[in-house]
Amino acid sequence: MILTEGSGKWASVKGESGEQGVKIYNVMGDIPKPLWIEFPVGTTLQTILKEVQDAKDIIAAEVGGATEVLISKDQFNKPIGFGRGKLNGVGSIVLISKKRDLLRLYHEKMEFMEEESCTQCVPCRDGSKRMNVFLQDLMKGKKPGKDSFDCMKLVAEAAELTAICAHGKALGSLYKNILKTAQKYQKK
Repeated sequence: MILTEGSGKWASVKGESGEQGVKIYNVMGDIPKPLWIEFPVGTTLQTILKEVQDAKDIIAAEVGGATEVLISKDQFNKPIGFGRGKLNGVGSIVLISKKRDLLRLYHEKMEFMEEESCTQCVPCRDGSKRMNVFLQDLMKGKKPGKDSFDCMKLVAEAAELTAICAHGKALGSLYKNILKTAQKYQKK
């Protein structure tokens, strides 16, 4: 609508969750070529996926950027927008197919988080390093004990409660999702 009719009508359009306005999304990842696609704010990822040609065997998505958790297929019915209970609506959607190793993707995210840390607060500075070691060990086939999982859970809680900035606070939800993925990985 914005591209074809200009910006005048965009505010009157309502999305699936009732939010107003339209948004241009950059969809990339495990599809043949990246694309820009326009949908009303509040549209679900499931609806967007129906419009993306050649999006096959998609099992997860990163909606909103590197600090966001990987969204599993059972959450594709959540609206993309702003506010509690919605997927981050900033405009970036990375689709992930079943050929990807989710633990490796989380490891890459943690390397990014560690590198981008300003190093001012302990949960971000030290926690991201600790989580990277935990993931590296797991990917090498080392089986962490219950104590390791409990320690990482405490690191996640500390990040959510005491990190100084949004970057550090994002680590809490990342850690928790990494632990869920790691526990599944460990059972293989």
